[in-house]
Amino acid sequence: MAPRIYLVLGFIFLLSSQHSSGQECPNAERATDCDSCISLGPECAWCKYKYFQDYKAPRCGTRMSLQTHGCAEKDIVDPESQHTDTEGGGRLSPSRVQLELRPGRAHTFQVHVKPQHKQKPVDVYFLTSLSANNRGKGHRAKLLAEKALTGIAKSNPELEVHTLGYGLFGHTDVTDKERKQCEEAVEVCEPELYVTHSSAAPLDPSHWHRPWRTEGGLQALMQVALCKDVVNWGQNDRVVIYATDGRYQVAPEGESINSSMCQMNNSSIQTKISPPSVSELRKVLLENNIQVIFAVPFDYLHEYASLQMMLPRARVVYVEVSDPSDYNFEEPFDRVRTSLVLTHSPVQGLNITYRPLCEHSFGGDHQGTCYTSGRHRKKTQTFNVTVSSESCVLPASFEIKSLTHQESLTVELTPRCSCECGDEPDPEWCNYAGNPVCGKCRCDAGYFGSLCECSVSDDDGPCKERRGAPVCSGRGVCVCGQCECHSGLGERYYGRYCECDDFSCDMFEGKICGGHGRCMCGKCVCEEGYVGDACDCTTKVDRCQSPDGSLCSGRGLCKCNKCECQDVYAGALCEDCPVC
Repeated sequence: MAPRIYLVLGFIFLLSSQHSSGQECPNAERATDCDSCISLGPECAWCKYKYFQDYKAPRCGTRMSLQTHGCAEKDIVDPESQHTDTEGGGRLSPSRVQLELRPGRAHTFQVHVKPQHKQKPVDVYFLTSLSANNRGKGHRAKLLAEKALTGIAKSNPELEVHTLGYGLFGHTDVTDKERKQCEEAVEVCEPELYVTHSSAAPLDPSHWHRPWRTEGGLQALMQVALCKDVVNWGQNDRVVIYATDGRYQVAPEGESINSSMCQMNNSSIQTKISPPSVSELRKVLLENNIQVIFAVPFDYLHEYASLQMMLPRARVVYVEVSDPSDYNFEEPFDRVRTSLVLTHSPVQGLNITYRPLCEHSFGGDHQGTCYTSGRHRKKTQTFNVTVSSESCVLPASFEIKSLTHQESLTVELTPRCSCECGDEPDPEWCNYAGNPVCGKCRCDAGYFGSLCECSVSDDDGPCKERRGAPVCSGRGVCVCGQCECHSGLGERYYGRYCECDDFSCDMFEGKICGGHGRCMCGKCVCEEGYVGDACDCTTKVDRCQSPDGSLCSGRGLCKCNKCECQDVYAGALCEDCPVC
């Protein structure tokens, strides 16, 4: 009883391992070489052993399945993602990473960020929506800026802060009068965005008395970042305090609005509303080292918090813009200034994530942030950076940037999509027409076969049944003077010339060989007790026996258990004589 139990358990294990293998390395049987094998999935490996019996099991499969079928660990080719470091003297360590990445095999390396002991001066710009500026008694923008600067100076008395200017933005809905004028001119009326800039005080546009909307604010933020000469951005750290009492609008990802150009003419813009996508805004802020503090009412905190998560070194704070006197800007400004942030520009085909190892942190797909305070500001912080891809990518390089120090490290990426098996030359193994590569012969031009034993110049005469006959009876191909016959669902050709099959025999009552025999090479081989071309005739005689024990009453022959009567006799047993 026990041996049977072990046999059943072993059979179940074999089935489960095969099922698991099929899930982990899909379509392994399709792999023709090591490169095509490892491209099938991250769990696929290859057996490079020359004598591996690949007619019993495929060389491609999971590491476990290959070991199960006799491939030694030293002969399994299963490339891993890996990296090497180059140290440098900057605040980012390492300074260069050489990364070999296999699709589906994520790889993690560490980046260490040294603290910055001396604070750089800060240039601050105030960007306020016109709707917020006109709240209450009006001109809230100036009051908000004064309150913010007072708080910043109080919490950072040694920090050098420069106010670069003030911007106002907003757009209005199209009035009925304007719409009528557009219709008469056969034009399309669209709302226009107004942006003003002043280095001294907020500058209202000429239409300041109209009701303003806020949706174009991110487009205005893009212009503040891009118009370096107009705003007069210098080499200092850059902070924009963006105050609004309304929503923002973004374009769908992938839509380009040509937003990388400054459109501000001296101190103002009047243009059609073309909001940026989040990725466009992120790219511009990153390239221009702009840190943003969004100051918004309570109703919009959640909405702007979602935006903050996708932007470099951004922060959202609650401010009642109609009366900002009760709020202190010290905490959000200090948080933005002292946080250590690693990020990168988007790289097509790669997924790059960050996990800071500090006590207070935030990680994700776009960047990793360490919030440092007190004694932690003087410590080196460590980030885990994980890179992955779903498919083979071209060799490339990208930069991981510290927004705190404006330093970067370079990652040089090489895809691991091919095998390095280290085969020794062995032309004899491949019939002097090739050499082994990862355990299989790679044939020279003009040769083929598992051991390069075939030549394209080989005559196909031996594959013809007679002169003028089709090669392999039209049912196969001639390989090295031998037919390799076609096969399909329920159909199989065989024989020296593929002349045989198991489905072209005579039929009886709709069944091949009457259901009482096997079709072999076009002829029925009948079961015992049946004869005939279609096994349609039984050899039994019980229905031919007369009461006296004779067959057909002695007046006929019993064929297929049915009487065939002689001369004038009739009846089932030839018992009748109509003329006697």
